[in-house]
Amino acid sequence: MAVIIKGTKNDNDDLNIQAGGFRAQRNADDTVSASTYTKLQFDVEEFDINSEFDHTTNFRFTPQTAGYYLIGGGFRGESTGTNILAIYFNGSLLFRKVTEGSKFVNLQVPIAFNGSSDYVEAFGFTTGTSFSGYNSGDSYFSGMFMRTL
Repeated sequence: MAVIIKGTKNDNDDLNIQAGGFRAQRNADDTVSASTYTKLQFDVEEFDINSEFDHTTNFRFTPQTAGYYLIGGGFRGESTGTNILAIYFNGSLLFRKVTEGSKFVNLQVPIAFNGSSDYVEAFGFTTGTSFSGYNSGDSYFSGMFMRTL
């Protein structure tokens, strides 16, 4: 997909940006060990504009256009205790959101990517034993280009 931004009335130059985005969901509930951060394996793509989301092996988004992307995710933990959604950037915790009870936890954050090797993944934590997500829209991971660096 190309985004073409037309120049101003005083500028005839156009800016052509080959930028992508994706949205993926879980195909089924995911059983995890209690009180352990677990990578959320989003295995069903709704869309993946430039094939930059790996939905079969690493379950990560590695955009090939440098810029700012809005990264989001969510899941419903089957727990009366603590549920955490964590966004990892290049293997390290970057952001997280905590909720209590069997509630939906979601997070939307802008992140700058270098356009070559930077990647992002979603992890979940629950004091229960499973994450919900069977074709219910209760689990998702997404990213969309916002602007160049």
